[in-house]
Amino acid sequence: MHRKTGIFLAGLVIATGLAINAKTPIGKESDWANTIAATVFKGNLYTVEKGGELYMTIPSSGAWKQIGKPDFANTLFLLSLQDKLMSIEKDGSIFLIEPADGAWRQSGKTGDWVGTIAAAVLNGRLYTVEQSGTLYVTTPSDGIWKKIGATDFANTLILFALKDKLVSIEKDGSIYLINPMDGSWRRSGKAGELNETAAGAICGATLYTVSTDGTLSATDPETGTRRTVNTDYSGTTFLLPVGQELYAISDSGNLSLGSPADPAKSAPAPGQAKQEETNPALAGQLTFKFMGQWKGDPAELEKDP
Repeated sequence: MHRKTGIFLAGLVIATGLAINAKTPIGKESDWANTIAATVFKGNLYTVEKGGELYMTIPSSGAWKQIGKPDFANTLFLLSLQDKLMSIEKDGSIFLIEPADGAWRQSGKTGDWVGTIAAAVLNGRLYTVEQSGTLYVTTPSDGIWKKIGATDFANTLILFALKDKLVSIEKDGSIYLINPMDGSWRRSGKAGELNETAAGAICGATLYTVSTDGTLSATDPETGTRRTVNTDYSGTTFLLPVGQELYAISDSGNLSLGSPADPAKSAPAPGQAKQEETNPALAGQLTFKFMGQWKGDPAELEKDP
């Protein structure tokens, strides 16, 4: 970050109703320009920069500080456990990191997670997808891992944890719900609904995504019901949920805050779906439901993740 000694306070913007208001940067403009990985731990933002520095930011005030030494330049993914941070490195190693001082230790064998393309923590366990399409579960404390299900996940773009399941967004924009016990899956909503996704986060029980054109969407992962929230998120590289608030880091290094709308308030009114089917102006807001669970590859648009 382009930082000076000390801490700063920043203005926040809170939105109500069905959209997120124009964003107000938190802190100094471009301070997060070098961010390569980010996560939320106990209500604070933790980010890693290209130089290997680990920073903690208090989102309510914008106050920040560097944690430990610049040991994290090879971090590919930064994730949160119950009492620690965890990184997956470019060489396929995982490290457990103390949030207070940046002290770290390796868990498992070097290279065991090489080729990881997506990762999420669910119920204290690390779930990762490799380039081969294999889904693995790992116990973070000792690095012991095992394969789950078939090699169905090579097209995974982002992996999320939601209650008792995993949620994936595929490279073609499709959403899949994955059983973490056996790797079984089903598609949610219409194939390709979240095409060109640049960043995403689960906030509450809602999946928020930003597309490459800057559109912020809110999706019910269970049904695939999607609505546009805002169109002012161009260049977003990270979405970070803190409680019911959604923070964004842009490729220009700006940190900003918006408050997602209450999903209950944004539910479609009775008869709205039928209206949308005949109104081109409402295209892209249809409600699609997956009926039953299918396996294999029965149709071109209904294919394995």
